Amino acid sequence: MRLTRTLKVDDAHEDAVWCCAWAPSKDGGGSSGSSSTSELVTGSVDETVKVWSIDRSGAATSAAAEGGGEEPSPSSTSVEPLRSLPGHTLGAVSVAVDASGTFAASSSLDSFVRVWHLGDSVTKAVIETPPGETWQIAFPPSSPSDASGSSPQLIAAAGGASNKVVIWSADTAEKVAEMALPEPAARGGGGGGANGAATSSSGPSPSSSKDKFALSVAYSPDGKRLACGSMDGGVALFDVASGKFLASLPGHHRPVRSVAFSADSTKVLTGCDDMHSHVYDAASGALVAALGGHASWVTAVAPHPGGTFAATASSDSTVKLWDLRAVSGGSTAAAAGPLQTVREHSDQVWGVAWSGDGSKLASVSDDRSVCVYAAG
Repeated sequence: MRLTRTLKVDDAHEDAVWCCAWAPSKDGGGSSGSSSTSELVTGSVDETVKVWSIDRSGAATSAAAEGGGEEPSPSSTSVEPLRSLPGHTLGAVSVAVDASGTFAASSSLDSFVRVWHLGDSVTKAVIETPPGETWQIAFPPSSPSDASGSSPQLIAAAGGASNKVVIWSADTAEKVAEMALPEPAARGGGGGGANGAATSSSGPSPSSSKDKFALSVAYSPDGKRLACGSMDGGVALFDVASGKFLASLPGHHRPVRSVAFSADSTKVLTGCDDMHSHVYDAASGALVAALGGHASWVTAVAPHPGGTFAATASSDSTVKLWDLRAVSGGSTAAAAGPLQTVREHSDQVWGVAWSGDGSKLASVSDDRSVCVYAAG
């Protein structure tokens, strides 16, 4: 696999772009000439959340083009978003889209989580949390039906200073459940980067790495487990159905800014300020590999939907592509380096995400740009 940039929007936002997420693809109707498009959601320090329409090739499609009036823009600095999702008064630190593509959500430094109907930007819910107690958010792969047979829309939030994962109802804006992270414990091995220097950052850094702070969160695609990374280097696994703590994943000693599961839910991937991305066995908690190569913090990790590859983003201004087949079982080091290093950004890269079909990758940066790459 190789990544080829198909779109770069240099002034996508008025300030640093900290997060991105794809909505499921939607098919254009009608004829053989119709194309499949995806919507990309981005969040920024400028207090805005924007929605972009990206066609099959990875080019942006304007609102007029969606109605048949214009051709897609292949790579332009003047591309306009389809719409903005209003309401935040401070920077957006995390965005998410539900499994159906119906709802988008964002969390912000203003201590609110906002949920919108993605198609028309109408607000569905506004969840107010105590200051410093909401960071990254994630929708489950699907929502279980309640006793009435309906499906309440849930959203998980890394609970920041509360050191918990909090499950909220997007229907009622009420707290549904909490999962407390365990006390710090001795963690051994892996990584090899605990003493490496990291560059300073203007990015989303809520507190000292020694503080208890739930920072990142992700559901497994099968909906059975939930992972949470913390500022002290801990990674906790929980059982979704019971809320029970399952295991701590060892190896990191600095903030774990990103957690994600492989497509088959058997592996957990992490991105950490120790300049490494770890791969763990989700069932045993064993460290399978430590992927090294970035020169600074690993800010985001995204496993490919096909299960074979992964992308990482870093404050060293690069995106790296990895072949997970090169990771030998039971090893604590990657058998090979990255397949590719992409240098499209001029500043720290804070978010990276694959489209649902795995054909496109997006990255966002402090340089205010959004990049889209074709994967092939």
